[in-house]
Amino acid sequence: IESMGGPRISFCGGRIDDVDGNESLPLEDDDAPGKNHLIYVDAGNATGQDVRQAFAKMGFGDKETVALVAGGHTFGKCHSSR
Repeated sequence: IESMGGPRISFCGGRIDDVDGNESLPLEDDDAPGKNHLIYVDAGNATGQDVRQAFAKMGFGDKETVALVAGGHTFGKCHSSR
């Protein structure tokens, strides 16, 4: 926000209910049980349903998914060419 001319705001990322992540359950993909990895959505090939299912694995509904994806692309500078 600040880098785009907005106000400086305090932010502390992460979960407030788990200090170091030890209590978090590992993310697993149904296609590869037992393998812990990041949830990934191939934007070039994914359908809306693919995105919905990937974020649902992390407990996100449609509203949270849109907020994260749109916010990440808008404020996160995820595409350095833009």
